[in-house]
Amino acid sequence: KTVKAKAIQLCNNLELEHLKKLITASKKDQLDMFFTAKTHKQGCPFRVIVTEKGSWQANVSQFLLRHLSTLRLNDPFLLSNSDDLVLYLQQNNAAVRYGFSLDVEDLFYP
Repeated sequence: KTVKAKAIQLCNNLELEHLKKLITASKKDQLDMFFTAKTHKQGCPFRVIVTEKGSWQANVSQFLLRHLSTLRLNDPFLLSNSDDLVLYLQQNNAAVRYGFSLDVEDLFYP
């Protein structure tokens, strides 16, 4: 059985008829990938970008996102953006002497 067939069966079992119809109607059964050049890097290496656009996996991820986004996490380390960190440091009179940033090497675009 393919992964798509298993997803359709799971939708049957969970009575998710609308999602099942979306998955069944999807014409693309796989993810696509394309490449872009990292022009800011020496040697101009390629970056692989994987996209689910137009695939049945996009329907599943949108369904999950819609339902999971309603969850409210109580995580003291969760930041929605860097402005939240700056505000926290200002409000708590933190004497910041050093900082760092991270370079993301592997990216996934939905």
